[in-house]
Amino acid sequence: MNRTNPSIIRTSGDADVAFAVVVLASYFTTFSSLQSTSATKIVVMITLGTAYLAIGIYGYARCAQSKSLSLGLLYFGLQIPLGGLIVYLGKGAGFNALLLLPLAGHAVVLLPRRIGYLAQVAIILDYVLTVYAYSLSISIVWEGLPIFTAGLVFVVVFTQMALNEEASRREVERLVNELTEANQHLREFALQAEDLATAKERNRLAREIHDGLGHYLTTIYMHIQA
Repeated sequence: MNRTNPSIIRTSGDADVAFAVVVLASYFTTFSSLQSTSATKIVVMITLGTAYLAIGIYGYARCAQSKSLSLGLLYFGLQIPLGGLIVYLGKGAGFNALLLLPLAGHAVVLLPRRIGYLAQVAIILDYVLTVYAYSLSISIVWEGLPIFTAGLVFVVVFTQMALNEEASRREVERLVNELTEANQHLREFALQAEDLATAKERNRLAREIHDGLGHYLTTIYMHIQA
């Protein structure tokens, strides 16, 4: 997890689609696994999910553009509790804690390294507290924690690899641009050197013609005088 990178990954559209797919898939599995629930609870969950999705798309884009640490912290301060509340209302049905995992990738992109570590820990704690809140069972928490942690680590590593690849690509582009500019300068210097060489040769020929012709005319003049 790097510090806030001035070259954000150029995959905002793809990231938004991935985030939406994860949230919608989590909701689909949640509603498919729920045995019985009230209409009010469903409306509340859909409302919270819409807010979570909107903040995850537009809020993330805003934080990525501004590169503001305080705005990034505000983003996670909203999203982590909101995601935990959704998981709590869903009672973990269909492993709906899956919707917390995209936040791990967002933390890699938006936050400095050390604060990013704290964000990952906060996401795991959010999962633990939420699962314990609706199950009141440590064993259930421990059953899902390894899977959730493995998924979080995978998201973090994959996002970091994408960041490194993006940074490498940008570095290659920079070097190519510098090489192109250097080649252009070399071509300009070569043209200048060629022009200077041509001018020098012309001056040499002019001097030789002038000196030779002057000497020849002087000799003729002396003969005429004689």
